[in-house]
Amino acid sequence: MPAEQQTKLDKARAAFKLGGKFDTSRNEVLFAQRALLVEGYGDRIAALLLADKLGCDPDAEGITIMDCGGKSGIELVLGVCRALGVTCTVLHDEDVWPIDSITDLDKKKDRMVENEREQEKNRRLADAAGGASVFVISPSLAVC
Repeated sequence: MPAEQQTKLDKARAAFKLGGKFDTSRNEVLFAQRALLVEGYGDRIAALLLADKLGCDPDAEGITIMDCGGKSGIELVLGVCRALGVTCTVLHDEDVWPIDSITDLDKKKDRMVENEREQEKNRRLADAAGGASVFVISPSLAVC
């Protein structure tokens, strides 16, 4: 494939990927003053419940809490928010799990590979965040 066609294909793929991250429930981040970007729907609900328990009204504060559909989604949404001047904070799970208690060598190796993959995702997300605040829950919100 010629380089020019590949460039057009890459741009179209990126636009399609980005468009898939936004729907009616996520579009409010486009008009927010500040945003808390989380991985998934459960994380969003947890953040909203915590805000309520703390007596904070995110809407009144101009804060949108957006589930981004995973770590890669957070990377994409960060770019959009940065372009729009929306101040962002990121909250995500580390998803790196202990391996000490795993006795099966194959399972231990699989976990090590998965941990390395998650560590790479975490590094990419930290790089994408630039100056944004990033909070990481270790190993996961599910066990907190």
